[in-house]
Amino acid sequence: MIGIIVIGFVTLGVHNKNVNTKYPITNHSEDIQQNLTIWQNRGEEYELHPDLIKVEHLGKSDTYVAFFENKPGELGIAILKEGPNKKLQIRSTQYGSREEEHYATYYGVHTNKGNYGILIGKNSGKQIHSIRAELENSQLEFLVPVPEDNKFILIKKLPKGISSLDYADLYLLDKDNKEIQA
Repeated sequence: MIGIIVIGFVTLGVHNKNVNTKYPITNHSEDIQQNLTIWQNRGEEYELHPDLIKVEHLGKSDTYVAFFENKPGELGIAILKEGPNKKLQIRSTQYGSREEEHYATYYGVHTNKGNYGILIGKNSGKQIHSIRAELENSQLEFLVPVPEDNKFILIKKLPKGISSLDYADLYLLDKDNKEIQA
């Protein structure tokens, strides 16, 4: 009987160690920032210094999105998953740069509680009032207001049944709902 208890404790200890190794990031900005910097510099020829702007929890899912800027104009997101120990693991990052004063980029994210559309972008001239997104290979279209910040992240829970959420056509609209031409 004691042998079974000892085996149980050893198994539990090994499991906990594996979980803590797989999900090491506490849900605090400083820890996310530090781990994002390490992640972004894996195999890079030059050193990146991402600046964490904001972290958003996607509804009641196990997924978080970290919005960051690698260097001026190079905006991106990191997808983080929460483990059974309530700590996080970076699963992927996506980023890119554009020279325009105003632009938006769309990313689709799968979670354990459904799918989300993420819009990030720059609104330096405060010209963007809203964004209309039309998901490709779908009838889904949605309109979201844009805050008057220089950089923004917008999150939209997508309805069930959307099979393709990776690409969307984006239309930047001014306060009169007229499309802004790049």
